[in-house]
Amino acid sequence: TGGLDLILLYWVNAEGRVDDCRLLAPTGHQKFDDTVCATLEEKGRFSPGRDRAGTAIRAPRYEYIRLRTGTRISATPL
Repeated sequence: TGGLDLILLYWVNAEGRVDDCRLLAPTGHQKFDDTVCATLEEKGRFSPGRDRAGTAIRAPRYEYIRLRTGTRISATPL
């Protein structure tokens, strides 16, 4: 069993949508890496940041994600 590390920097706008995403440390799996930000920008919905007055603002988010990988063992043939 192993793992993949992924580091993202993305911006959540005042509407809670991701409008800018960057892989700071890709996993090394090109096909996966190519879809991470595109999917986050298309489908991601978050609570926006707030200023001191409580107004929704655009704010950065930094994520370190460890994905676990492993071998699936099954008694049933695929």
